[in-house]
Amino acid sequence: MSNSSPTPATDRGVLLDAWVATRAEIARLDAQAASLLATRAGLFHVEEVAAPQDRDMARRSMIAEYAVAGRLGNATLVTAFADAELLTDSFPALHAALASGVVSVSHVHQILAEATPVRDGIRDSVLPDETLAMYEAACLVIAEQDSPTRTRIHARRIAAALTGETLTERHERAASDRNVRIRRLEDGMAELTVVLPEVYAVAILDRLTQIATHTAATTRTKHQQDAGLVFADPTGDAAIELDPETSCTVADLDPWDPVRETLERIESGTTWALDPDHEDHDPATDTCAAANLTPRQIVDARPEFVAADGRTRQHVKPRIC
Repeated sequence: MSNSSPTPATDRGVLLDAWVATRAEIARLDAQAASLLATRAGLFHVEEVAAPQDRDMARRSMIAEYAVAGRLGNATLVTAFADAELLTDSFPALHAALASGVVSVSHVHQILAEATPVRDGIRDSVLPDETLAMYEAACLVIAEQDSPTRTRIHARRIAAALTGETLTERHERAASDRNVRIRRLEDGMAELTVVLPEVYAVAILDRLTQIATHTAATTRTKHQQDAGLVFADPTGDAAIELDPETSCTVADLDPWDPVRETLERIESGTTWALDPDHEDHDPATDTCAAANLTPRQIVDARPEFVAADGRTRQHVKPRIC
């Protein structure tokens, strides 16, 4: 245990100020990086005009070059180039705020992402050009005082108010973003991500939960399979009710079936494992399942079964064929 004295309040204040200053410097560097990417994109557009037939190849080459140099994924660079062009060309006040360290690059990403309805309205000549500046100014007021997440929420509301977009129209526009992605994980696993209407997502989750619950309730361990038994809590909601028409009995088994002897003891009512809370149990004289079953047949190797006088937590039922 460290015996160092608590840091003086003045030192804590100095550390906080230094952290804030560092964050502001990071924001300034992010603004500079965006300017550099936008300049490079401008050079690409010049080259595109000179050789339009090589446009796609030139763009992929540019993205790959920066991805390798920055040790980043191609998709990350595609987004970075697009945001840099949009920031420097259409959001000068936001770019200046980033360069001065007033907002972070996370704020910038959220504001740019939620500007799509406004930009679409201007492109379709539904909204005047100055609407984008109004959107930018309103979002900056929020971004300078709140977190990126809260900024995104307010930016979405601002865009809806400026465009006059109804809730139904927003849902219809969002439906165009539906997609399914798979991300490979380790050890043969994968992560499935689906973007779809919420009502369908809730229904899918509910159905998967039902399937998982049913599977967990009916899955038996290898020891349970060896003993040919299903152990259930008679007082629990998840107790398994077995159908007599599908349950194994002694008559259903061949004479040489190793499970036959176990079922005979169960059906005779003479073979029950002792309640572990029973203090008078003598393993040398008590005829219970723990004594009659082989070690391989004792389910989970625990005596958590039913005593003959009913002083138990669980009861034994025949296995389902």
